[in-house]
Amino acid sequence: MGSNQDQKPETYINIGYISLKDDVAFRTTMDVCNCFGHNYTGWQRGAAKHPHETDTELWFPKLFPNDLWDNKISEDGCTIYERHIDPSENQHYLKGIIAGKLGNNIRPHKGIVFAKVRGPLGDVMHRFKGLFQLNIEKSLNDNSVIWNKISDTVKTYRSKY
Repeated sequence: MGSNQDQKPETYINIGYISLKDDVAFRTTMDVCNCFGHNYTGWQRGAAKHPHETDTELWFPKLFPNDLWDNKISEDGCTIYERHIDPSENQHYLKGIIAGKLGNNIRPHKGIVFAKVRGPLGDVMHRFKGLFQLNIEKSLNDNSVIWNKISDTVKTYRSKY
C-alpha cells in the first residue's frame, strides 16, 4: 500500500476511478462508501447501496473461512465463492441472492468488492478486488453463490449531498 494519501477517498474521487493495478485499500467501510457518493460519518455493515448505480452494491466480504462462512476467492482473483457452513442456511442464502432479495434488503447481482484483509500491522483493511457479477447457472450447479469478475476498474463519485 502506498502513502496515507492513497487511502483517502478524495484521492480516488479526484482521479475518477479505482483500478485493481493501484492496489487500493481503505481502513474503513465508511471510506469505501464515500468513494462512491455517500457522505457517511460511520458505516459497519457487510454491504451498502451504491448511491449512483442502482444495479450495483458495495460489498465488504471476508474471503476466508470464518465461524459461519466458507468464502474464498480464486487464485487468479476472478471468482468469488460464498457458502454458509449450515446447509439449510446456505440454501436460503443462495435462493435469496438469486432472487435479488434477502429479508427486506435488495441484493443486486453486481457488486464492487472490497475484501476484508489483514494489513501489515495486523489491522483490518478493505482491499479493492474488482467489480463482480453473480453467475446464476454456476451458483445453482455448485450449490454456492459464485461471482465472476467483470471489471478491474470502477468509477468513483462525489457525494450527492
